[in-house]
Amino acid sequence: MIPHVFVEPPPGWVEAHVEKPPLSEGSGASLTSFRAVRSSEGTETLVAGCVTTPIPGWVEDMRPVVEARTTGLLLSTSERASGAAVVPTHQGASLALDFADAPPGRAGLGRTFIGFGDARVATCFVTCVASRHRPSEWPLACTGVVEAARLEGGEPPPPPGVVLGAATWAVHHARTTASISAVTVTILGVLAVATRKKPRSRV
Repeated sequence: MIPHVFVEPPPGWVEAHVEKPPLSEGSGASLTSFRAVRSSEGTETLVAGCVTTPIPGWVEDMRPVVEARTTGLLLSTSERASGAAVVPTHQGASLALDFADAPPGRAGLGRTFIGFGDARVATCFVTCVASRHRPSEWPLACTGVVEAARLEGGEPPPPPGVVLGAATWAVHHARTTASISAVTVTILGVLAVATRKKPRSRV
């Protein structure tokens, strides 16, 4: 089961069109959920979505890269929803967003989630942002929705395969790996000498 972000928009908000974030070609990534709603005044937008990518298994060393990509999706979508570039200003359970241009101002609030399903990793996000051209008072009406959002569905992370597990072990045991490699090369060298064909002696 592919996970998704559950959100409950404020009363009276309507469906809105927000351009979907671009996905890298050849990665196998696909947008499995994407929903955008906007306040009746058009001053605030709430967007939630998930992108899934096939993986050969999961090890915790992969988490920083996946988290960075999830934050990138959040920022890219927030910029499309607000109409201006945004930058993260505080990292915690939620990610505070500010407008990058002048005059400075609070843009909104976002959160990211990582889930798994069908041998895929799901990078999910929810963001609540104000329109850059129609300022809104802080806190925004949808910031509470972001804080209450949750990831639903999904499965435990898939175990690493033989190749991924071996590669991860080698990275975490570099000295041991180097020693094993040196011993292996030495043994192969000795075997090569011991088993080589000896030239026939001529009388």
